[in-house]
Amino acid sequence: MPRSRHRGRSSRKGPGRAGKGAPVVSIEGERLFRSAIAALAQVAGKGDPLLVELMVSDLLGTALAATDPCDPDEDRVVEELAGLLARRAARERTPEALVLLRALAAAGPRKAAAGAREAARVLAASGVVPPPGMDGIGGAAFEGAWRVTHPFGDQDAVLVAFRHPGRPPHLVSVLVDRNLGGIAKDIGVTDRPAEVLEAWRRHPEFAVEPIDVAEAAGRIRAAVGVWRLYHEPPAGDDVPARIPFVLGRLRGVPDTWRPQPERGWSEEEREELVEAFLASPEARRSRQAPDVLQEVAEAGVDYLCDEGAGDPLRWNPVAVELFLLDWCPRKLAARDEVVEGFPAALRALVRFTGRRAGLAAHLIAETTRAVDRFRWEFAEAMRDPRRFGPAKAMILAMLAEGVDVGDPEAVQRWVDDFNARPFEERARLLPVP
Repeated sequence: MPRSRHRGRSSRKGPGRAGKGAPVVSIEGERLFRSAIAALAQVAGKGDPLLVELMVSDLLGTALAATDPCDPDEDRVVEELAGLLARRAARERTPEALVLLRALAAAGPRKAAAGAREAARVLAASGVVPPPGMDGIGGAAFEGAWRVTHPFGDQDAVLVAFRHPGRPPHLVSVLVDRNLGGIAKDIGVTDRPAEVLEAWRRHPEFAVEPIDVAEAAGRIRAAVGVWRLYHEPPAGDDVPARIPFVLGRLRGVPDTWRPQPERGWSEEEREELVEAFLASPEARRSRQAPDVLQEVAEAGVDYLCDEGAGDPLRWNPVAVELFLLDWCPRKLAARDEVVEGFPAALRALVRFTGRRAGLAAHLIAETTRAVDRFRWEFAEAMRDPRRFGPAKAMILAMLAEGVDVGDPEAVQRWVDDFNARPFEERARLLPVP
């Protein structure tokens, strides 16, 4: 399973995507339609309905990438683009227009797809005939689905096979990254499903299990839903181009599957895990001070439970990177001696939790090497005010002024005084980007 590097911190529910794509719908309709028809004429000539569906999905994906995740009607831009193309194609009595309408019916959002489907029916009834091989657009049948998992538990792949009438099967694969909340990290389509499945099955570290279409659809819809939450999704650039295609394929699948509730870790259970680590041989061999070990363990357990994959025993290289270079610099106000001992303490924690989880030795070693790989960048990030979150920046400012952060009244007095200071002084103390 691909082990992608994190592409930088991305925030959820921000306004960033809206600005990129407003021009998509404002492009003069006739020019956009003619461009789509010209491209379709070339692709349709190859006789493969899959290529046409992917091309139209790519076109709609430009609008999807432009949507604002804060917009309660975030499909509006895609609906407008699909509707514009469908209305124009309905007036064009050509085989290419019929192909476009059928592809929009297959990949377009629900409302626009219904309109395109009806327009295609009317066009076909009037005697317009699609190019050879294009009758199968929108008619791919489900053939099977599988879920691929790794012992790290941080990334899954959902694979779904389809077949157009009279065509070889093809496979849709969605990589789900649990390190990032279960986002659809990558979406791929291949015309060699048997080879892909066999490659997964031959790999000794991956488990491949068949699942039904409802589970496959539920997992994919959930992953796409997480992708929509980000204003700059930490995912492959091709994801928005494939989302209309994938969701169109799954439109007829009932939304009946629900994931098993994840095991939550109570405060008491987290404390027990930290205590077990402090008493472990891994902690003793680290030669770190007990307070350093405890602070690192508490931070690591909270990170994995609250923002990672949900299991404090499942460290992996990507989780280490996100923890050291994103979560800790943003949230952890640590003393210099803790920062200095952090890598050694984290390596010990990784070895301890890996043993508790029953991970193979080489997987534990792979993760500890990630700690070494990011240790120097971590040390720099922990001292870089530009990386601090607001809460951390405020705590450090209070500590620098001698405030007892454990005294609620003292903290409140400092906050009241801080809010009364000139803007320039507040900006200097809290240089948060």
